[in-house]
Amino acid sequence: MLEFQAGQSRTVQYWVDDAKIDSSASAPVFRVIDSAGTTVSSGAAVISSPRTALTIASVTDEVTVVITESAAATAASGYQTYYQPPAELAQSGETLTLSNVKSTVPYTLTFESPPSQAFAVGGVFYTNGVSASVSSIADVGRGYRIEWDISVLDKPSGQSELRTYTTAFDVVRSPLGECVSMEDATRFMHMNWPGAASSFREARFRSIARRASARIHTRLRASSAYPHTVMDRTSLELASQYALRVECALDGLVVPGHDPDNYIQSMSQSLKESIQDILKGAWVDTDDDGVLDAGEERMFTSFKAVRR
Repeated sequence: MLEFQAGQSRTVQYWVDDAKIDSSASAPVFRVIDSAGTTVSSGAAVISSPRTALTIASVTDEVTVVITESAAATAASGYQTYYQPPAELAQSGETLTLSNVKSTVPYTLTFESPPSQAFAVGGVFYTNGVSASVSSIADVGRGYRIEWDISVLDKPSGQSELRTYTTAFDVVRSPLGECVSMEDATRFMHMNWPGAASSFREARFRSIARRASARIHTRLRASSAYPHTVMDRTSLELASQYALRVECALDGLVVPGHDPDNYIQSMSQSLKESIQDILKGAWVDTDDDGVLDAGEERMFTSFKAVRR
C-alpha cells in the first residue's frame, strides 16, 4: 500500500509481473479513483524506458549480463524487466528486478536474483513498466486506487489483450516511509552472519530491507492502525529488529541452535507483540490532523495476576 503526501503531485510507476507489455498496441491509460468510486483524474500513461529490446551479448555470472544496445543506459536499479530466453530454449519469459546498471560501455545489467533458467546469449529484455503523473490531492483520505489499462501479450497464446491492474494508496499528511533501510539490513546481517553476509550482493540486503519494512507496514494495518499515524517513528526500532530476523530466517539465516520453523513463528509473534505495545503506549494520530487529541496517547499499564 502506497502513501501519497497530501497536496503534492507525483510520478507513479507500475510494474507488470505476469505478462509482457505489448508496446505496439494502444497506449496505456490510468484513472485515479477515490474511496467512493469517483474518478478524480485520468490520462495517458507512459511505457518506461528503455522502449527498445535489449539483447544479451554475453553472460558474466548468474545475475549479470552484458548488453550491446546503448539504450541499456536509460534503465535504472529497481526497474523490472521481462526476460525472454532465446527461442531455441523454448522457455516462457519471466519478470526480473534490476539491481544495478552500468551505463557506460560495456553496458551491464545486474539483477536482484537469477532467472529460473540461466541467462543465455541472445536472450532479450523488454521494458515492463508504465508511469503516470498524478495530480496533487489536497485532502487526506484512505482507500484511493489507480487503475491501469495496459495491453499485454498473454503468455500461453501470445495474443495481445487489454488488462486492468490496480495500485492502492492513501493520501496522508506525512508518509511513514521505509522502517528498515538497506544499511540497517547490511549492518544487522554482518553482525549476526558475517560469513554469509560477506558473499551477498547489495541487492540481497536491499530486498530483505524492503520486505522487512513491508512486514511492519502490514502488521500495523492488521492492528487497525495506519503506518503514517504512528508519530514517534523511533518506537518502531525494536519491531524493525524482529522483522529483519523473520526475513533473514525466510532466506535461510537462522540463529544456530533454533529450529527454523519455530524460530520464524517465535520472531513473528514477537513482532506482533512489539507492534501492539507501540500502539498501546505511543501517540497514534488516528484522525491524521497533526494535533494530539484526547485518547490518542494511551498509557500501557499491566497488572500482575495471582491465582487464588
